Amino acid sequence: MVDKTKEVYRITGYNRYPSLLNSLREEAIPLFDKGKALKVASVPCATGIEVLAVAVELEKMVINFSIDGFDIDELGVEAANKGEYFLNPVTGEVCGDKTSDYDYIDSNMSIQDRSFFDEEPYDNKVKITPNGDIKSGMKFHVRDVEDLPKGQY
Repeated sequence: MVDKTKEVYRITGYNRYPSLLNSLREEAIPLFDKGKALKVASVPCATGIEVLAVAVELEKMVINFSIDGFDIDELGVEAANKGEYFLNPVTGEVCGDKTSDYDYIDSNMSIQDRSFFDEEPYDNKVKITPNGDIKSGMKFHVRDVEDLPKGQY
């Protein structure tokens, strides 16, 4: 059960936590048995864009993965499940559409990372959606951190 009285901060970003991605790449994955599937929980997941950064890193390293994103914000989880994001074609920054209630920070996406997304023009921006393998490896849920399944990740 989600406690609706909790305050929600609507801030997200594709490269919001570069040290996390570096640790994943340089420390955690080298210890991982690549013959197994990696199961990851992302809390909170906001709109899913931070989860996508992790998914892209795992895909680059050819790791079989599943990521469950959890958040108390129904609006963010709805956006994450929709899986549509927008890119400023000039700066390469991921941003929300006109109706987004989220602030996107630290959201530059490299050309290499863009190769994991399908792109189409949209209202002076580029609409990006994760391609098949990445999209199928992620699920998003409205759930409070206190109610997460124990021992699965």
